[in-house]
Amino acid sequence: MNALLEVYHLLALHGSLDVAQLQQRCRVSPAMLAALLGQLEMMKKIEPVPAAATGCPTGSCGSCPQSHHCAPVRYRVYNASNI
Repeated sequence: MNALLEVYHLLALHGSLDVAQLQQRCRVSPAMLAALLGQLEMMKKIEPVPAAATGCPTGSCGSCPQSHHCAPVRYRVYNASNI
């Protein structure tokens, strides 16, 4: 199966996955997975799950003191109603 379709289908099947989970299931290099995710985002086929949806209390990870506890970025199939 085409790697781009494989990533898309995995996200459609599982709802949302983080990069490590996708890496494990797709068995492509980290650089290739990053390129595939970037391409799917650019095509408006997938989107990152907002930090608030993953349980970050502030809704934005980065320099907050709890950032080391935050979940990794997750991706899901793009849904225009989420905007």
